[in-house]
Amino acid sequence: MIGTRTSFVLGILCAALSVGCGSDDDDGDDANAPNAIHIGALTDETGPSASPLYRNAVALASKQMNQALSNAGSKVRFAISFADSQSNGPVSQASAVDLINEDRVVGLVTDISGDTVSVNTLNYLDEPLADYKVPIACYLCSSAFINNPEAKDDKDAARQAALRDQDNWLFRTFFNAKYEAAVQTQILLATDGGDLNGDGIVKVGVYAIDDAYGQSSAAAVEAALTELVGDKSAVDVVFYPPTADLNSFNFGEDFETLTSAEGGEPDAIFLALLSGSSSGAVKAYREGDYQPPLFATTAFRRNAILSSLGSLAEGVQGNSPPLVSDDASGSAFKDAFEESGDEAEMGCSGAYDSTVALMLASIAASVDLSDPSAVEADAVREAMALISDPEGEPINATVEDFTRAYEVLTSGGTIRYDGASGATNYDANGDASPVLVHWKVQQKKFIETEVYDCSSDELCAVKP
Repeated sequence: MIGTRTSFVLGILCAALSVGCGSDDDDGDDANAPNAIHIGALTDETGPSASPLYRNAVALASKQMNQALSNAGSKVRFAISFADSQSNGPVSQASAVDLINEDRVVGLVTDISGDTVSVNTLNYLDEPLADYKVPIACYLCSSAFINNPEAKDDKDAARQAALRDQDNWLFRTFFNAKYEAAVQTQILLATDGGDLNGDGIVKVGVYAIDDAYGQSSAAAVEAALTELVGDKSAVDVVFYPPTADLNSFNFGEDFETLTSAEGGEPDAIFLALLSGSSSGAVKAYREGDYQPPLFATTAFRRNAILSSLGSLAEGVQGNSPPLVSDDASGSAFKDAFEESGDEAEMGCSGAYDSTVALMLASIAASVDLSDPSAVEADAVREAMALISDPEGEPINATVEDFTRAYEVLTSGGTIRYDGASGATNYDANGDASPVLVHWKVQQKKFIETEVYDCSSDELCAVKP
């Protein structure tokens, strides 16, 4: 087996993490109950995007849902089994097999694009590695190749099928990178039409990780520039090897290539890197005294990056989903999460919502079962439509509303879960369309400014 999987029942998890989980005995009883429904969660514990905050968010979701079920008088409880994704596709896939075959999870929460595609491949293998197929809710997967009916992988038919996901196993509690590229381009064009060096060409250098996320990001930037600027634009791309040693890799050589490419210096450098490589890249860029302004994709928006870079991050700008949705759900989640003393970061609300979505779907799928823990994964997948029904009863991210959701779902009704991230109203493909915000690092903080709405405009106009 590749990697090591660690499974925590909720009682142990709450004792180990500062997420306001209450007494260990109560939570332990919930997680060890004979009728517990098991959900698996992949979070990066030791890899290049490591953060304890996503695991905390998943744990908070389970804690609140179990409290809501108790309040409703239900005997159903949820237990979370965690695995360290290491932001590594093969490791994530092996861990997912473990979670399915050993813990018998009925759904998986996953993180980045590469991990998510590797895990979803399990649902499309001709010779299965897992005992059964499971629905997946991802909270950091922005690849434009995901849920794309034209996605190709000529070398791996199962991976191509996983990208296209025609059987609808994958639900994206995040955004599509093609929108990120459109917003990034709009932000650049808002200053001097994007031609910052005045040479008549809007030229962008893209420095991207060589995986599904980086490749799709680079392709989306080129498409957005062509659409918005036409033939007066140019894109140069250099790919960063995902297996490179962060401690020894020479980022400066790649930036030298990008800034001295044929056609002159770019007007801006767009970074499409994972969190670990982003820090090293920005440090090298500042030390090399390169002049084009730095724009970064969503993966840069991490508290740990600001801590590690300090003043070197000042002025970096980009776009991402907001920290939380601008509504009651966002406020409720942020308050509950930060009761422990931890400061939420972008992606935490999505990890929370992904977990909540799978739990709500599990409740809906188990309504007619004498033993809810016997609910099957394919039924959970089908029930995802019942928790994001535009005509369903609105449900916010609170214990009180989760109690109400249980009452509605067990009465045969449907709900519309309006989550803390603003990205839980899944369409027929399993995608959501959250707003994106322009952020800029100022005084060591991510400051959100204008909002872009991509739900009805693929070029993502500024929201009034």
